[in-house]
Amino acid sequence: MRVDVVLPNVKIIDDSRGNRATARQKGIEAVETEWHSTLTQT
Repeated sequence: MRVDVVLPNVKIIDDSRGNRATARQKGIEAVETEWHSTLTQT
């Protein structure tokens, strides 16, 4: 299943060389609405 077909407004941001802070910052900069979600792996 392709995510962009089911959820066309979703952006996948690869920050595998960064850390939690850089990933969060990239997510904040990419958002185009007042609502956003940050997923972290534990």
